[in-house]
Amino acid sequence: MSQITGNCLCGKITYNVDIPLEAATPAICQVLKGDTRVFVGDTDAGPKTRRTFCPNCGSQVCNHPDSDPKVAFIKAGTMDNELQKLVKPIFEVFVDKRLPFINDRYGAQFAGMPPSQS
Repeated sequence: MSQITGNCLCGKITYNVDIPLEAATPAICQVLKGDTRVFVGDTDAGPKTRRTFCPNCGSQVCNHPDSDPKVAFIKAGTMDNELQKLVKPIFEVFVDKRLPFINDRYGAQFAGMPPSQS
C-alpha cells in the first residue's frame, strides 16, 4: 500500500488515500476534500463516464466509467510530484486514437476500454 496524495491545479480539491500504486479504485473519488462537480458524458464504448473536477480551476481529478463501477482512474497529473515518478502505466486505452508523434508504449494495449475484471 502507498499513500497517494494530490490536488487540483488551484489546490481547493485535495486527496489522501492508501491504495496500491497500480490500483484503480473508486475509493479515491470518495475521499476528495473540497467542493467538487461531476460531469456525466458519453464514451466511444457506449456506457457513460463520470468525471469529477474542481469547479474553480476546472482540473479533472478522477473519473468512473459506468462500464465498470468498481474502477476509478486518478489523473496522474494531480498526484504530488514525487508520486508521479513512482507511477508506471500497466495498460493504455484508446490506442487507436494515439497521436502519430507518440512513440512510447506502456503495458497492455486496448483500442477501447479493457474488458471488465468482474
